[in-house]
Amino acid sequence: MARTAATLAKGPIALGNLAAILHPVNGRSMAYALMVRRVVEIDLDARLGDRSECRAVPPLPLAMPSIRR
Repeated sequence: MARTAATLAKGPIALGNLAAILHPVNGRSMAYALMVRRVVEIDLDARLGDRSECRAVPPLPLAMPSIRR
């Protein structure tokens, strides 16, 4: 996760490049797992491929909203 965060801090990157940075064999699966964990956002408007754009997911708020008004 640290390597991915450092890479995406520089800006968007192609899925193929991110996969190559993560692992030589399982990099793409690792990128998908990071998407599920809300670390990486992959553009799903187009067909997934090596050129799909990956971005860092903005951090979620730390505090839970109050249920009281």
